[in-house]
Amino acid sequence: MKTKSRLAIVMALICGVIAGIVIAAKLDLLPRGNAEPPTKPKHLIVAEDLQSAFVHVSEAVKPSVVNISTTKTVKMGGGMMLDDKQFKEFFGDDFFDKFFGAPGGGNRDYKQQSLGSGFIVKSDGYILTNNHVIEQADEIKVKMSGDDKEYTAKVIGSDKNTDLAVIKIDTGKKLPEVAFGDSDKLRIGEWAIAIGNPFGLESTVTAGIISAKSRTIGQGPYDDFIQTDAAINPGNSGGPLVNINGEVIGVNSAIYSQSGGYMGIGFAIPINMAKDIVDDLISSGHVSRGYLGIYFQDLDEKLARAYKVDAKEGVLITDVIKDTPAEKAGLKVDDIIVKLNNTKIKEGKQLQLEVAKIGKDQKVKVTVLRDGKEKVFTVTLAERPEEIAGEQRGGGGETGQPARNLGLSLKNLDKNLANQLESKSEAGAVVMSVEQGSPAEDAEIAQGDIIVKADRKPVESVSDFVKIIKTAKPGEELLIVVERRGYNRFLVLKIPEK
Repeated sequence: MKTKSRLAIVMALICGVIAGIVIAAKLDLLPRGNAEPPTKPKHLIVAEDLQSAFVHVSEAVKPSVVNISTTKTVKMGGGMMLDDKQFKEFFGDDFFDKFFGAPGGGNRDYKQQSLGSGFIVKSDGYILTNNHVIEQADEIKVKMSGDDKEYTAKVIGSDKNTDLAVIKIDTGKKLPEVAFGDSDKLRIGEWAIAIGNPFGLESTVTAGIISAKSRTIGQGPYDDFIQTDAAINPGNSGGPLVNINGEVIGVNSAIYSQSGGYMGIGFAIPINMAKDIVDDLISSGHVSRGYLGIYFQDLDEKLARAYKVDAKEGVLITDVIKDTPAEKAGLKVDDIIVKLNNTKIKEGKQLQLEVAKIGKDQKVKVTVLRDGKEKVFTVTLAERPEEIAGEQRGGGGETGQPARNLGLSLKNLDKNLANQLESKSEAGAVVMSVEQGSPAEDAEIAQGDIIVKADRKPVESVSDFVKIIKTAKPGEELLIVVERRGYNRFLVLKIPEK
């Protein structure tokens, strides 16, 4: 019996081993002579492919990115001066000495140094950077990636409105130029790679994503920034923002920071805007832009109701400048621009960009709403004057509180007030104060505004304004035109129900 039991146990063990071998073979767990090793998990393959893409972009673009250092002479004289000790106590350690130089007491000049980035856009030495990197520089030096030699650069042209500039170096050889992408096709969430020289650390590569598009940050009339969380720091200015294919999609230009360093929000100028500017700067040294000759503000729901139009978007003309293309074509105050050629106009910023892009001497079809009906005008654009900062503007007698509890205190415009306010109007009702939480505050009427029209009727005095207000119905929204800092602004004032 014992012998039979032992035999049964041995047979069971043999069967178990055979079954294990079969299962292992089916699961491909056994080593085979010339067999390929097991394939890697998919997530490892994807990670390695992405890593390879970043490496490829870095290797491809870095040779085209340059380090820019500038020197500017700053005249120190007059007023209160700090000696060396006071300077360091006030500003901190040697950081400022290194980058700006520490001024001593007395009247003397000192050299201010700054650092930035740029990238080669033409193989014969043309480099795109930010205007603020090279502005007012006495000397501009450029270093190529992996090359200790410095080249002296000259400014070809610059454009303050977009903060772009082109400089040129002569090296006697062809240089590696970047490839341009299409910033109009960017999608939020796409990879973004910044390359530059933050704090002078050459050829630094950082990665992130496209966080937002069409950001307005108050830099100028043509704000249309790409927002990214790829790390951008002082010194990155002028460097390229590229996509995962190694194509430049933007020019790194600004950061949002409370510390002066990276906080996850950086801004780049779209490359499609920059490309046209580069061509203008290289060919003529300045940028030529189209010009209509109007002041305007965005149409909102209140204004649409006041004008009794169904449009929810558009641009309201608040002023037409004399002897400009707009006046010559017949455009008027109160017109609402809804289309430029075949492009629907939604807001003022878009209108500025479209007009600028079209350029001078070009004929455009401007579709407006006038008295609720569409009219089309043909306008021949002029070249935008350099001194025009932007077409969009905000925009003794009796005194007292007008009827209907609007929260306004008004006074007749006189010569003294007109001079103080630098007014172009000869008559009107000056806003002396606005109550907090009042209908006037809700309408964005401000102290110092001069009311020149109400409900499309002229206002030459406080009495005129009071008469118009008294005839309005409770809950009615009246169109109010005010002169603010010399320019008209259109507002909607709602008459209280009680």
